[in-house]
Amino acid sequence: MQEPYETESAQGAHTAAPTGRLRQFRRAETAVWGAMPPSTRTEILRWTSAPNLAGTVKGFLSAQLPSGLIINDMRLMVGPKGRHWLAMPAGKAVDKNGNPIVNRDGKPLWNTFVEFRDRESRDRFQQQVLDALREQHTAALDGSGP
Repeated sequence: MQEPYETESAQGAHTAAPTGRLRQFRRAETAVWGAMPPSTRTEILRWTSAPNLAGTVKGFLSAQLPSGLIINDMRLMVGPKGRHWLAMPAGKAVDKNGNPIVNRDGKPLWNTFVEFRDRESRDRFQQQVLDALREQHTAALDGSGP
């Protein structure tokens, strides 16, 4: 159900903030039918195709994990050998005056918002979300568009 999401993120894309009407509906639904069983699958809440000129970014997505955690504004990336991977949401690091902080090579540094404790956890998460994207938005991974 994508229509109940009405707020917008910094990129102007819809994020997962349910409207008052949806909350009211869910309360009534729970009163009549009881609590919904927890989902056992990852849901892609939003997929937006937004390829860059270099061809390294294919688009943006938001996903809801079986735990209920929603991660917005992940980027679907393509590596040099054509392998897909997810870049987690991050923001440019800035100094106290609002100027970007850069490394020795002059490239901006980024503050990560979501981290994984180890590579195995990250790989398992990425596979789970990529499988969901492949199932729910087939064209996202085959290059034929949104």
